[in-house]
Amino acid sequence: MYSNLRTQKALREIAQYLHQREKRFSSIPADALTAALSIVMQNNVFQFGDTYWLQLIGTAMGTPSAPAYANLAYAIHENPIMKKYAGNLVCYKRYIDDIFGIWDHGTDFPRLPRYRHLHQRNVHPYHPI
Repeated sequence: MYSNLRTQKALREIAQYLHQREKRFSSIPADALTAALSIVMQNNVFQFGDTYWLQLIGTAMGTPSAPAYANLAYAIHENPIMKKYAGNLVCYKRYIDDIFGIWDHGTDFPRLPRYRHLHQRNVHPYHPI
C-alpha cells in the first residue's frame, strides 16, 4: 500500500490533521514537518543496479519517515470508520497496512469504503472473504 498512497492528497490531509490538533501537537512545528515530508516524498531517488531512478508515485520507499507517514495517512481515514463500527468489532489490529479483524457474526458485514481517494485506480484493498 505504501506505493499507492497519493502523495499530494496524503500530504494535504496530514497537514490539515496536524493543524486541527495544534494544542495536542504543540511541540511539533506542523508547517516544517509537512514541508520536510513533502521534500522526502517527492524527491526519493533510489539505485537499481547501476541506474538511478526518481520515484514518482507513492510513499518514498526505504526512507525512515515512510512507516509513520503511511500509518498517519491511513489512520486519518480509518478512525471515523472504526468509531462507526466499534460495536461490531470483537478485535481489530493494524500494523501499517496489514489489518486483522474479527466482526461480530450477529450483524451484517457492511461494505466498507475502499480508500479510493488515497490509492491509484488499480488498487482494491478491500476483499470480503
